[in-house]
Amino acid sequence: MSKADERAIDDYLRAKGIHPQPNPGEAAGQGDRLIDGLRAEYKTLSGVVNPTADKLSAAISNRAMNARSQAPNVIIDARNQHGMNEGIVRRGAVRAYNADDTIASAAGGAAKIESIRVIFKDASGNDTDIIVSRTTS
Repeated sequence: MSKADERAIDDYLRAKGIHPQPNPGEAAGQGDRLIDGLRAEYKTLSGVVNPTADKLSAAISNRAMNARSQAPNVIIDARNQHGMNEGIVRRGAVRAYNADDTIASAAGGAAKIESIRVIFKDASGNDTDIIVSRTTS
């Protein structure tokens, strides 16, 4: 992820009153930011061809699963992905939690993902986001 992509997510969060801090452990693969003291990993999502609900929810799940070894809280910026909506975001998060549970169970360990926030454009073209925590999925 580019520094510009990270800055765009930081700017969005700051506009919402959230203050992401650089993570000193970022170089060691321990997440991009600290948000309220919790490690968070940033990912982007764009360019899904033929963006059906199934493909988009799978892409969200894939990004979250790619982030799971770096930080328990995942923030996905999907503002440049056409076709995203709240239902797709929730479906993708549930898919990620189920996959995380399956891997943890097979390994005899604990699930790693605690929350997934997806930033996207709403039907009016405004930036918005949804947080799907493990407890509400």
